Amino acid sequence: MEKRLTMFFACLFLSVGMALAQTKVTGTVISQEDGQPIIGAAVKVVGTSQGMLTDVNGRFSLTLPAGKTDLQVTYLGYEGKTVKAKNGMRIFLQSDAKALDDVLVVAYGKTSKQAFTGSATQLDGEAMSMKNTSEITKTLQGEVAGVQVFNTSGQPGSNATVLIRGLGSINSSSAPLYVVDGMPFSGDISGLNPGDIESMTVLKGPSATSLYGSRAANGVILVTTKSGKRGELKIEAEIKAGANARWIPQYNTIKSPERFTELTWEGMKNMFRDVYGFGDQAGLYANAYLFDGGRYGIDNMYNMWDVDGDQLIDPETGSFYEGINRKYTPENWDDHIFRTGLKLESDVKISGGNDRINFFTSLGFLKDEGYYLKSDFKRFNARANVSAELTSWLRSAMHMSYSNMTYNQPGQEDISNNGFQFVNYMPPLFPVYERDAEGNLIEDTRVGGWRYDYGMGLGYGRAYASGINPAGAIKLDKNKTRSHQFIGDLSLEARFLKDFKFTVNLGMQYLGSNNDDLTNPYYGDAEGIGRIEKTSSSMISVQSTQMLSWGKQFGKHALDAFIAHESSWYQYQYMTGQKSNILRGDNLEWSNAVIMGYMDSDKYKRSLESFFGQLNYNYDQRYYFTAALRFDGSSRFSSGNKWGTFGSLGFGWVITNEKFMKNVKWLKFLKLKADWGLLGNQSLSTGSSAANYYPYYDLFAISNMNDNPSVQFYYKGNNKLTWEKTSSFNFGYDA
Repeated sequence: MEKRLTMFFACLFLSVGMALAQTKVTGTVISQEDGQPIIGAAVKVVGTSQGMLTDVNGRFSLTLPAGKTDLQVTYLGYEGKTVKAKNGMRIFLQSDAKALDDVLVVAYGKTSKQAFTGSATQLDGEAMSMKNTSEITKTLQGEVAGVQVFNTSGQPGSNATVLIRGLGSINSSSAPLYVVDGMPFSGDISGLNPGDIESMTVLKGPSATSLYGSRAANGVILVTTKSGKRGELKIEAEIKAGANARWIPQYNTIKSPERFTELTWEGMKNMFRDVYGFGDQAGLYANAYLFDGGRYGIDNMYNMWDVDGDQLIDPETGSFYEGINRKYTPENWDDHIFRTGLKLESDVKISGGNDRINFFTSLGFLKDEGYYLKSDFKRFNARANVSAELTSWLRSAMHMSYSNMTYNQPGQEDISNNGFQFVNYMPPLFPVYERDAEGNLIEDTRVGGWRYDYGMGLGYGRAYASGINPAGAIKLDKNKTRSHQFIGDLSLEARFLKDFKFTVNLGMQYLGSNNDDLTNPYYGDAEGIGRIEKTSSSMISVQSTQMLSWGKQFGKHALDAFIAHESSWYQYQYMTGQKSNILRGDNLEWSNAVIMGYMDSDKYKRSLESFFGQLNYNYDQRYYFTAALRFDGSSRFSSGNKWGTFGSLGFGWVITNEKFMKNVKWLKFLKLKADWGLLGNQSLSTGSSAANYYPYYDLFAISNMNDNPSVQFYYKGNNKLTWEKTSSFNFGYDA
């Protein structure tokens, strides 16, 4: 039973879909070896994506679509089986020791779990897609020990913050390195369709990450996309629907306007008594100034009751007098800021192959509405992966993907206008819309509907968030970002002299984004003018890798090694500007504005040159040794500090392969492992975009002085700045 539980937490994987059902079947999956139930076995309806994992008693319950009668049952460490479905069935699986040698995707290649001396966790892409997230970072939540995932935004399509084994840097970035199909990723991770992912491997230990040198101090996440399989043409279509809403309740706040007013009165009473020394008369003074137009108390426009402000509170009890009625009830801010958003995702995938060529193509569309009103994320993506055996000694592979993304994010990035914060801080006395003296809603003759209350009154701001109304900003402000992303790589692999292999890879990434931000001319800090800000940016990254590999078996000894060279080049440029005094409140183009505010643009470049290699040795599949060394040269540092040296050593001992363990039947696999490594970090956080690329230069800015160019000091460079280095040691076991 202990073995089943251990295997269960090591290999949760399955693609689960939904289909119209006709017949319900139940059953139990059992180990033929000892009769114990198998926990987490994958039970799938053959010919569909529908299935489930067995529970702690090995049981499952499925509904079969019309015409489907077969079930496929699999579990890591056991031979899979396909059986005819029937109610109350018992399925016995035979142990398969070879499954322990599962392939693991690691840095610059693959290895077996038995031979791997580092620390890594591989997640199956189909099982991750069951989480139904819009992007892949959130699928890591709760899946990998030592990995923390924080969702810091309710904006659909936003990336989670991922920390692998805590903070890996003091002053620089703590984000892990993402590697997609062997190429370090620099774009928008939201552009990757989770349905295209074959697996994700989280590299955590030094021997697992050191081959990425200066970029691996915070861990590495390897993303492998799907490829075609030899056999019949396979066509898949999938539609998913869901909803986004706030299911976890907010912490308690004051909901009653009367109670808020009583507490305000009590605070004023204490002020008049303790600060101004009015003693027993403090309650009367608090009554007189409770709705005094803002000198001490609340603006009189917010007196929502049918008596004057000095007649509301009984000074003897501190509570409202009996018989006082409301003229109106303020709106609930939540109702005007949040909603239940709908999510719709559809994918079409075509894959197949033969002895010479395999292919995988996909088209996908996603519309994900956030529970913040008017926030959404739309993505159209296309992918084509092709691999071909060109000759008996030459193989090629190509991966290409395109994503078109649109973000609507009203008010969520603005701290003052952020509705998430606003609903917790805004007292219940203050309404969403303005009222007249009789408590009636005031019609907005400019934009239609009712006039929003921005808390300004007759020029006086309310005590909290004067000039701000997130509900009004949602309706009248606009913040839209549109992005195009392309990722492509081509590789050639030549095998020669029996034991040698030479691989060349060339990859390119492009991300172009345009952000339009309109602040309405009707309310708030842009009232009477309105503003339109635009930012256009583009990122291009190019990387080339050349690798020579060798491997050979000498009796009980096995050796493999590789040496490689890698060059990467990165460029980022942007252009931004603002115009104001707009004519139409819904037009995002600068032709809608007449006053030029500012314009700016810049371009930054950086590059990285690397030489690295690795040696692996194992004796009789019992003792494993790994050594890696990498030299990185970064354009971010001056000539004397440009190069950094990083590396790792790893050792593994498979105890269960020793002769003295042959008679131990209850333990199938046990490996002790230890590794040490030195990693680096070149990602800087100087507070200046230019200084992040050229930190060893003194930088100057050009500004306007009476319509003449002037130069002013901007950033003090440091030519002694060098690599941030992290040394770590790990010891553990695999079972």
